[in-house]
Amino acid sequence: MVRVIEQLEEEGLVRSGGERIRKSKNTRSYYYENLSMIPDERKYEVYDIVSGKLICMLDERFVLNFAAPDALFVAKGETWRIVDAGLEEEGERIKVEPGVKKEGEIPNWEGEEIPVPFEIAQEVGNLRAKIASFIASNGRISDLEEELKQEYSISDCFKTLIELIKKQIEEKYPVPTAKEVVVETTKDEKEVVINACFGHLVNETFGRLIIALLGARLGTDISLEIDPYRIKLKSGRRMGKEALMQTLHSIEPEFVRLIIERTLKNSFLFKWELLNVAKRFGALRRDFDRKQISADKLVRLFSGTPIYEETINEIFGDKLDVERMEEVVRGIKSGEIKVCFSSHGLSPISASGYLGWRDVLATERDEGLIIDALRNRIMNDRVILFCVNCKKWESLRRVKTIIELGAESLVCPFCNSGLIAALKPWEKEEIKIVKRSGVGLENGDKKKEKENEERVKRVYRNANLVLSHGVLAVIALAARGIGPEVASRIIKRSKSADVEHELYRYILEEERRYTRTKRFWE
Repeated sequence: MVRVIEQLEEEGLVRSGGERIRKSKNTRSYYYENLSMIPDERKYEVYDIVSGKLICMLDERFVLNFAAPDALFVAKGETWRIVDAGLEEEGERIKVEPGVKKEGEIPNWEGEEIPVPFEIAQEVGNLRAKIASFIASNGRISDLEEELKQEYSISDCFKTLIELIKKQIEEKYPVPTAKEVVVETTKDEKEVVINACFGHLVNETFGRLIIALLGARLGTDISLEIDPYRIKLKSGRRMGKEALMQTLHSIEPEFVRLIIERTLKNSFLFKWELLNVAKRFGALRRDFDRKQISADKLVRLFSGTPIYEETINEIFGDKLDVERMEEVVRGIKSGEIKVCFSSHGLSPISASGYLGWRDVLATERDEGLIIDALRNRIMNDRVILFCVNCKKWESLRRVKTIIELGAESLVCPFCNSGLIAALKPWEKEEIKIVKRSGVGLENGDKKKEKENEERVKRVYRNANLVLSHGVLAVIALAARGIGPEVASRIIKRSKSADVEHELYRYILEEERRYTRTKRFWE
């Protein structure tokens, strides 16, 4: 308590003298800023670069922990691939494109998931064992359903579970139960599912123990995903049966807390909780911008303080269950809890935990659908048609209108010239510069004059491209971040049997490249 008071005094929130604690000038503002203990989280807008539409909003916790180029996540029943998570002038915005594959991370929902307790997960394990035993005795399934209905006073909910366990047995996989942990690997051994009926908190603790020890043994990073009945590990390297078995049997109950505490400070969980605890202590303002200082520096800054200790205590109290994990380790050591291994792919029970909800939440998309969405967006985009010959005619039109009118839409009605530039709506300044070309600037700014000359040349290259390739050039030039040089390259590459499809596919590639690199060269 004394150290907490000293910390608050250091932050200027209280004043202490003798046995009395007095308020400071900052006490009132701190009180009203911290009426709620719920952490403030930014929301990130997610935009589809193909359709140009707002897809969803993501919580800061998910973005900081997960958002990276090429990462897949699920939103609105579809899978999305992150193209760029950089900063935009109008705020923090994530650019994505449709993902063809179904697999993807599921964003955190508002608030936190209510954890399934150890006792409930164990009861599910016991139920699995009972069903497996009944199936092995060749009893009638209808009798089993009736027995379970009477025992649990619930009807019409056991059929799916019975069918799943029956399939597990038919395919010769062991059934994970309350007293049997089943470890399964994919054929390439880069993905492991540990079926363990221990609930959210114990499985979170168990998973962190394993990735700490197995990662050190193999010298590689391992990602972790858990639910109340499974621990899923993924790595770029093979995680063989021998290494897994040695790791599981090397855990000693008395070292569980120590291992977790030593590895915790490098985790995103710890850094996120530390940030929120520091705000509650008043060491950081509620509106503190995480970009002002790195999370690693914050860890070093608060190391050895009550803020650091409170973060550890909060995680051990709310997010993990060390005591129960120690009991599980003792059970494995004594043989009370059996561990068996399977290396011929994931079993129906393993797959049901991950593939099942992805089947519901995400659908696979054909590349053709993505191309259709891009085509639809570009057709509805507008371009300014500008005659660089007489410099008198300009017309704002949708791309689809230009295509419908055909070649006649690309001829100047004043001078009958086909030297028409297709400019984006925000390029009106280019028209002014072309009209002024040949007239020097009043202040004689040579650097600016040279820059304007380059912009004029770029408009003429645009017009020559339209003159040579017609509506194909208009389509390419209407795309985001694509100028005459890139548009010319796209048209040359798309000379194949299906010109239109290839054209849009290459446009998508260039738009993706532009989105990823834009913030570096602007």
